[in-house]
Amino acid sequence: PGEAALEDAEEALSLQAGNPEALVLRARALSKVGNSGAADAAREALASPKLTAKQRAEAEAVLGTSSTASRRFAKCDEVCVMAEEVARAWRGKDQSKVQEILGQLQKQDGASYLWPLLIARLQLSGGNHKDALATCDQALAGIANRRSELLLIRGMARLKLLDSGDTSCGSQGDAKEDIRHARLLGGLEHSAAQELAECVAKLGIVIEKTAEPAPVQRPSPVANTSSSQGSSKTLVSAPSKSSEKSAGSKAGLAAMLKAKEAEDK
Repeated sequence: PGEAALEDAEEALSLQAGNPEALVLRARALSKVGNSGAADAAREALASPKLTAKQRAEAEAVLGTSSTASRRFAKCDEVCVMAEEVARAWRGKDQSKVQEILGQLQKQDGASYLWPLLIARLQLSGGNHKDALATCDQALAGIANRRSELLLIRGMARLKLLDSGDTSCGSQGDAKEDIRHARLLGGLEHSAAQELAECVAKLGIVIEKTAEPAPVQRPSPVANTSSSQGSSKTLVSAPSKSSEKSAGSKAGLAAMLKAKEAEDK
């Protein structure tokens, strides 16, 4: 639709240069297809003295949207540059520089859980367990969805503190709750999943087994009577191999669904 509207606008402008309706239509169409020229087209439309109040409002809306998009792209570029600086500092083993830039990234891109996750990882590996726990607390309080790795790091930080005799940041029960929730949420990459398994074993968390599938209910034999040469015979229909296979497949699928349902809970 946006490309068709753009063609219509270009054709109208070729027939009547400066047509206010066509100018606004072109700006809206360029904005709809994500063309970077939408802002310039909107400015050109706003320069026309023939615009109606409605057309002017539409052109201003396009200009506002384009400006917001430009700011967003500029912000993304800045975040990418800073992320590259983090990578360089990490390769240079300059942990203080890494943490400094990650802190800046967290302020710049506060909606992302990635930066506090990396900061907490860095703090945990550096032995700053209380700082790691505080970073996770702050991040988990500020995001809509609880992230399994943040919960895992918080649980590991609590365990490290408890191992050192520090009980000021929670009990083993709190650590167990974090680890249990992290396991339920899932989605961890390989090394984090290994850390989770180690914590589960250390805390003695029991992993509930899924329920055994119910036995397959086979249909009762059906008796049929047929006559041949004056005598009658009773024929019993046995379930076919295909029906047995189908029933088995359904039972297996039911078991899988029950297991998934138990894990989601």
